[in-house]
Amino acid sequence: MIENDFNNNSIVLKLHYKNTDFLFTGDIEETAEINLLSRNSLLKSDILKVAHHGSGSSTGDLFLEKVKPEVAIISVGSNNFGHPNPKVIKKLEKNCQKVFRTDMNGTIIVKSNGSKYYINILR
Repeated sequence: MIENDFNNNSIVLKLHYKNTDFLFTGDIEETAEINLLSRNSLLKSDILKVAHHGSGSSTGDLFLEKVKPEVAIISVGSNNFGHPNPKVIKKLEKNCQKVFRTDMNGTIIVKSNGSKYYINILR
């Protein structure tokens, strides 16, 4: 990994609480996603915080196939970069039960008791 490749040096966090898993991917791009594929069994998650604001340089097909999220959440606001990328949105809509975006849905709060998770939207 290149030292000044800030996005691919983002922190990736996996939160496992009883039977519920969350994956927080920071701003990683496909290069970092490929490096994470060796952690196959650790990637599967119920909730995916989509990397890099839904950029076209993230959320590769194989990575998404391994994570298998039920819910994808994109943290994004008004920007000049075209985030989230329409191809990423289509990919997420095809592979996830629900896709939420902070620019369209507002604040997204996810709570879990370890057996189920609950999503609340605050506008």
